[in-house]
Amino acid sequence: MQSAKELVRKELSHNLKDCAVSSMPSTSEQPGSSTEQKKPGLLDFIKQRRPNTNLTASAVNILRMYLETDPQNEEAEITKAAESAGAFWSSNKHLAPLNTIALKYLAIPATSVPSERMFSKSGYVLSSRRSRLQADAVDQICFINQNYDLIETGKV
Repeated sequence: MQSAKELVRKELSHNLKDCAVSSMPSTSEQPGSSTEQKKPGLLDFIKQRRPNTNLTASAVNILRMYLETDPQNEEAEITKAAESAGAFWSSNKHLAPLNTIALKYLAIPATSVPSERMFSKSGYVLSSRRSRLQADAVDQICFINQNYDLIETGKV
């Protein structure tokens, strides 16, 4: 079984690969342009000497930068982040590829249907006929009711 850090690293490298592929210019040539030579640009020699980046290494570096943020040195930033996650990600734009993964997995559900359903089931359990149940018994009954499918299939 893979750790959460490994799963995030894989998804981050996949996102970086998708960004690299989408930002690559298309190399479709015109029919008559094969005889014309492209003039070298002013900075073309830098592009030729620049090594190709390894996407996995980039993902590991971004993840390491995120994990090594020191809360003691960034107290004002952490205070802003506690107020809103958007403020944290806007102040840490150098971690932008990780932002998409954070929004995917750390998002709050748009509805409260599961919690409302649980309160409704608790109301059925605590009917007037069962008014003498203790709080622990009610919690256990609600837990079993909510997770019955997992218990029945033997996954728990």
